[in-house]
Amino acid sequence: MRITGLVVFLLTAWVAGAQTNNSGWPDCRNPVRVLGGQGTVDLTPLFEWWTRQAAATNVAAAGSGTNARPLASRPLSVWFRITGTKVEAVEDSWVVDAVIYSSPKISKSARIILSDPPVLEEQRFNTLQSQLAELDRRIAIARDGYYADTNAEAQAQAQVDRFRRGWGKVAAESIVIYSRIENQNHAAAVAATKLLDQLQSTREQVEIQLRAIPSFNGVYQVDWFAMLRGHNQQGLLIFDLGSVSP
Repeated sequence: MRITGLVVFLLTAWVAGAQTNNSGWPDCRNPVRVLGGQGTVDLTPLFEWWTRQAAATNVAAAGSGTNARPLASRPLSVWFRITGTKVEAVEDSWVVDAVIYSSPKISKSARIILSDPPVLEEQRFNTLQSQLAELDRRIAIARDGYYADTNAEAQAQAQVDRFRRGWGKVAAESIVIYSRIENQNHAAAVAATKLLDQLQSTREQVEIQLRAIPSFNGVYQVDWFAMLRGHNQQGLLIFDLGSVSP
């Protein structure tokens, strides 16, 4: 696999393919990677360069970057940011319809093979999505229960008010009965309110965790830096994410 030649080709082709990607999750994450048979790689220099490059691009776009200090050359040139959608899993790899970034603004679209794919992150995303759906179901039930309890409380209160306008033993007994019903439904409504608060708080925490994972329209997305290894017999580029070091 002639990696150097591929890198030169890709960098040349990407010059005209600038795109903007504003993700809500940290794309420069987990810098230490373990590559099978090749030891450990620390992507911190690339991440630092990437962050400075993005900042310099934003300054230039604002029209005030004419005197900006030139950036150092890009380190770790065989590593690229890969974003996109998994098409299928093939053995221990994924086929991905990807956007391949050589810098924050320069990219090229291609179908690729991704080795060491982020299986655990995808699983966590799907688990959180299931939790969110279950929480929404429970919130809807609790909300319906709250409305039912408050309506029953109001009806019981109306009955108490009606019998208070009457007189005699029947009216007095009815007031006791409907007052008890009113209190029971009030207590149930209070309990439903507390449950709703708890469920909503849990839902917010799940949403925070979901926002830290790449996704688009509720579907998990790949968004990782990966190393270009070459291409397979079908001509698809092969990238290796590497395993995340603890």
